Amino acid sequence: IIPMMKNGAGIEIAAVCDLLPDRVTAAAEKLEKAGFTNIREVRQSSDTVAADNVIKTSPAYPDKVSKDEVITIFVSTGKEQVPDVTVLNMKGVDVATAVKQLTDLGLTVDSEYTYVNSNTYTSRGVVVDQSPAGETSVSPGTEVKLTLSSGYRDLTIPLALPMEATTGVDI
Repeated sequence: IIPMMKNGAGIEIAAVCDLLPDRVTAAAEKLEKAGFTNIREVRQSSDTVAADNVIKTSPAYPDKVSKDEVITIFVSTGKEQVPDVTVLNMKGVDVATAVKQLTDLGLTVDSEYTYVNSNTYTSRGVVVDQSPAGETSVSPGTEVKLTLSSGYRDLTIPLALPMEATTGVDI
């Protein structure tokens, strides 16, 4: 029980209770038992405080305030739920465009690319594969690994020339 006092004007004052890490119902009961009558609840997400537990109060413990002053209890709704994102299919896109589009979605891109020889006429630095694959749902912040073309190779293909007649007969 929190001791009550009167200030110079005869107004009852008391110290705000220590409510951490109480659940919101227990916190409100403590404040009511201490004589506070004007209790307000504000809900907000918290990465560190479990849902329905007190994050903080305003005024804070152990401030001494009037019994009719508004005491605000900030209550956790838990971690903010961030929706998944769908990875874009980057095959055939140059690496700079792929990185920009993927990071704009909230994904990270591994800066160490794998280069492979492409059997197609694909320019160097064009995405030929990725992990996770395009159209996959992932959490924001997921890392995407890109495989890039090392560029098309110049191939020399020998031409087949007609064989010379070896029979000694003019054709």
